[in-house]
Amino acid sequence: MPRKVPVGSFAALCQMLYHSPDILTALENYNRFYSLFLSPGDTLLDISSLRDDRRITINSLGELNDQPMFQQTIILTLLRIPAWLSGRKACLDLLRFSFDAMPFDEEFSYLYGVIPKFRSDTTSLLYSKAVLEYPIQPSERAGVFGDHYIENLLLWSTKDDLARNVYAEISHRLFNEKYDVVMIANELGVSKHTLARRLKTTGSSYSEILVRVRKDKALYLLLNSTESIESIAEHLGFKELGSFSRAFKIWTNLSPSQYRDQGGDATIC
Repeated sequence: MPRKVPVGSFAALCQMLYHSPDILTALENYNRFYSLFLSPGDTLLDISSLRDDRRITINSLGELNDQPMFQQTIILTLLRIPAWLSGRKACLDLLRFSFDAMPFDEEFSYLYGVIPKFRSDTTSLLYSKAVLEYPIQPSERAGVFGDHYIENLLLWSTKDDLARNVYAEISHRLFNEKYDVVMIANELGVSKHTLARRLKTTGSSYSEILVRVRKDKALYLLLNSTESIESIAEHLGFKELGSFSRAFKIWTNLSPSQYRDQGGDATIC
């Protein structure tokens, strides 16, 4: 019979993972730790393919594990722990959820760094090859990471807040063509020049974020809708299909139709 996870368990887990010799061992220890609170023989994750194939699958252990919020939280944890331990962003080659897409799920790419595939048989992720080879050099002490766990779960970094807000504003406005830089700056309560200057300090720009929004929405719509490629290109502000196809090839090394036919199997980070 599964047991309730005691208060303070995550802090204890962070202390243990902090001393891991490598990312692979840390993820294996993460799985062993939470298995202590499950029925004998059960594990939270199927990591049998982790060392050879870089893949982790969330095991279906009952109603809780099958809930979308639970699965999303576990996936975020599996991204943030390697990022914390290595001091680098952890990227995925593939992410699949077993549940149906929800209205806001097209924004998930900003959290996960990859466009999820919905209605799959299982919920699983595939790490980019470099992630499991990162050396251990934690970005902060275990106690600090544990104390700010929820914040760390939702943000790549605090410096990313402005870029995230610009991304959100463009994303909400993209289809109605009211997303020029002046409008976005006004919405955020700054001038166009102030916005450009502040974005520059984070290593970003309005034009780069606009490209990211268009790319993410294109990937999402091709993977999770039946909308025609011509219609997607038009909605994203491309005046002709050829322009959209050329941009998409730069993003993924695939044509839009190839990406849709392959079910989204492309490395995007």
